[in-house]
Amino acid sequence: MIPATYLSRMGLYDFTIGGVNVRAQVIVDPKLVDHALAELELTADNPFVGLDLKTCRDALGRRRCALLILCTNTKCLIIQLDRMTKKSQNTRIPCVLGEFLSDKCLCFVSPNGFTKRTSGLSFRENANVVTLTQFCRPSRSPRVFECKRIWAVEVGEYAARVLKNPKLLKCKSLEKLGAEAGVDLNTTALSDSGARAKWPSPEWDSKLFSEEEVVSVMYDAVACYLIVQKLLAS
Repeated sequence: MIPATYLSRMGLYDFTIGGVNVRAQVIVDPKLVDHALAELELTADNPFVGLDLKTCRDALGRRRCALLILCTNTKCLIIQLDRMTKKSQNTRIPCVLGEFLSDKCLCFVSPNGFTKRTSGLSFRENANVVTLTQFCRPSRSPRVFECKRIWAVEVGEYAARVLKNPKLLKCKSLEKLGAEAGVDLNTTALSDSGARAKWPSPEWDSKLFSEEEVVSVMYDAVACYLIVQKLLAS
């Protein structure tokens, strides 16, 4: 087993998205979550947090939460929830994650259509249901989660209210929302790779990700945060 200190270093990636330098950290060891969340909070200069979930399907076709992505300012966490519990029968998701997600001083911002996309999502085969308006915390069983509500808003709704443009409510293109807010999301670390449609689409429950795949994983959460950040300054 690789020591947690070295895993932490191996999981760091530096990119530019929307003209902003962002450091991503991929976390699979639960012992790293506490410190990583503390660093995330230190970089925050407003109460908004970009939020995204990436899902995978089990052998029975049921969706599981593979990745939880959180972004504030120049820091992005990619937490491999599904892999984390697969490491050991006794592995628990740290309580500090549930405390962070239930913090009413924070507002989580997600892509448009996120609520519908995650409807009926389960974390493990025997887990409770997880939706956008809920968070999961460990129960007595390490593989069963109890859910509570969190404060969250889809980025299109936030942009529509600030810019007084109802058409943005159903806009699913983050690039278009970014343009309305004044953020050029096409300025990315993958400028040589062409359009976003050509980016690699990894299996969300993969053990490891390439640099290009990490950008694909974190893009939506980072974009949501950058859009809100720009609107706050307008």
